[in-house]
Amino acid sequence: MIDIAILPGNRSPRGLSVIASILSQVGQTMQVWRGGRWVAARGWSAPRRYRLPGGLTRQGWQIEVPDLTLFPAHFGAQSVQFRAGLELAVMRYGLAGFAWLRRWLPIPINAPVLHVFKLAADLLAPFGSGRGGMSVMVVCGHERRLWRLLAEDGDGPFIPAVTTRALLRRAMLPTGAGPALEAITLAEAEAAMADLNVHTERVTEAAMPLFPRVLSPSFQTLPAPIRYTHLTMDISHWQGTAAVERGTGLWAGLLVGIFGFPPSGQDVPVQVTKTVTERGETWQRRFGGRIFRSRLVAVAGVLTESFGPITFRLGLKVQDDALHFPVLAGRLGLFPLPRWLLPVSIAREHVEDGRFCFDVRILAPVTRGLLVHYRGSLAAAGRV
Repeated sequence: MIDIAILPGNRSPRGLSVIASILSQVGQTMQVWRGGRWVAARGWSAPRRYRLPGGLTRQGWQIEVPDLTLFPAHFGAQSVQFRAGLELAVMRYGLAGFAWLRRWLPIPINAPVLHVFKLAADLLAPFGSGRGGMSVMVVCGHERRLWRLLAEDGDGPFIPAVTTRALLRRAMLPTGAGPALEAITLAEAEAAMADLNVHTERVTEAAMPLFPRVLSPSFQTLPAPIRYTHLTMDISHWQGTAAVERGTGLWAGLLVGIFGFPPSGQDVPVQVTKTVTERGETWQRRFGGRIFRSRLVAVAGVLTESFGPITFRLGLKVQDDALHFPVLAGRLGLFPLPRWLLPVSIAREHVEDGRFCFDVRILAPVTRGLLVHYRGSLAAAGRV
């Protein structure tokens, strides 16, 4: 996994060509390499916070650059993301609002529009600072390596020329035309910035997925097919089939509608997409044509799962070579739910004939009648 962000200070110069490049893609569909496949995304979307040297944090938004196309093949990366940021919140979120409008309205990026944005940028130029930065993160196995840069006193605009500067210091220049992938080493780049007001840092830390963090040593006692499904570092895709049984009656019908559980059926095609977030993971489950999502977060070493405003605390445990997900507590927003309003979750992941299998049986609050029961098997997408 490779994640890069360019985060300039507000006083860095911005010409019409740079503004045109950004505006042309905001709100528009782009392709991003995630989890070993191309997925659709939107320009200036999916904001993420990045830490820079000295404790400075900046926010980056997803944009389209050649790196997204070049890096997957060259480095063999399973995921590649690139973001850019603006120092002032009014500019970041103003651009996000413009991106939202362009999703629905065919607003052209012509000279009048460019000059309006250029005027706004010039009016805001005295605010903010000349401090900008860059973050590069590479995840290899269970290790996360970060290289961060902070440029002070307006020296950020000199950074793009560092590669040329480093090459000119060599006794012999490379020949031929092509993408400048690995044209110089990191040590050469840092040497070429030595006379600039630039600070860099390298950080190596453990990259621990959500479930190994929560389960700690007991995670390693699980069968390999179960462990494999819980090692997502960015995004992973799974597919298989399931049998689904839904409860009957008005109460069960109301609840399955609220949670979006699938209708009854046999050999229902299943697709599960797990996406890593800043706090945990988002699971999207597609049963046939029905989709429902949940958000999983580790809080003080305990796993929680949220469906909209309802959050459940799960007693995640390993028992009999299976992973169990009992519900221990719940809340609606900030308000705790009494035990009689909690569903009963008889859910486990196990292995049959070397395959990852799931069996989830949920009993309704109050009545304890069947809400939904789905069971089946999954494998990595493309390997079923």
